[in-house]
Amino acid sequence: MRLDCMGIVTRLDEIRRAKGAAQRVKMSDTEDRVVRAHRYRRRAQELRSISEEVMLKETSLTLLSLAESYDQMASVMEKMSCDKN
Repeated sequence: MRLDCMGIVTRLDEIRRAKGAAQRVKMSDTEDRVVRAHRYRRRAQELRSISEEVMLKETSLTLLSLAESYDQMASVMEKMSCDKN
């Protein structure tokens, strides 16, 4: 049992080290927001594609609603990146 706990601690240490490394290589806020906006737009498109393949109308509408939310988040990120410049 104790070895299992030590394994978890080791993984947590690895996660902390990875987070620290990511923070040291951190991109600017503007670049980060542009990257996020792109990711949100891509996810919205994926959800729209999936919604076309779903048989249940209710599920399709839910996916389309989620896609719209992702597009709205992308718009906010894009606006924030423009405001910073």
